[in-house]
Amino acid sequence: MAGNTTQGVLIAHGHPMCRNGLRAIAVDDLGLEVVACADAMGVVVDCLRNKADVSALIIARDLPGLGGDAGLRGIRLEWPSLRTLVICSLLDRDMALSALSAGAHGCVSMEATSEELAAAFTRVLSGQTYVPEVISGPPTRRKADGEGRSKFDSLSPRQRDVIAGVIAGKSCKQIARDLEIAEGTVKIHTHAAYRALGVRNRVEALVALRDVG
Repeated sequence: MAGNTTQGVLIAHGHPMCRNGLRAIAVDDLGLEVVACADAMGVVVDCLRNKADVSALIIARDLPGLGGDAGLRGIRLEWPSLRTLVICSLLDRDMALSALSAGAHGCVSMEATSEELAAAFTRVLSGQTYVPEVISGPPTRRKADGEGRSKFDSLSPRQRDVIAGVIAGKSCKQIARDLEIAEGTVKIHTHAAYRALGVRNRVEALVALRDVG
């Protein structure tokens, strides 16, 4: 993604050193355009409402004023097309699952290496979902079993189209528009795919399909 400046990124973290580090990865390593940095949720809201060029938000889960998962849900409701990556000071499985359930498109630890942070940025900004290893397990094990790919291939073509949109974090309305089908049809295919995969929701689908590119 080096040299790509087509996506405007908003970085929100309460600590200046962390903001600067995240900005350096976005700008220097990935060539992204950082349109603003914020130190509190009020600044984030002002930027999102007044800057039309923000397409991605990199936000600390403990950002002052965010309010944890409730704040993430509010962001998703008001700006459904915004790509959101959550940064956690200390990341565990429950916290990661909670953030993804709240509508985030990825979750990564602030203690991750710069390469891991860059990988999370790239995956989320490219329209995919970043699932951290605390949920998915080590990459070597995922590649060895290939279980997610097998499950994905077992779905019907339309179910695969729909579930790909679901795990990318798109709403039923967005998927319906992309596939030019009714929103109700999207819901039917989603539930059918969940049954076939043996999962109950988007986050469980993400885990089940973790090795699908």
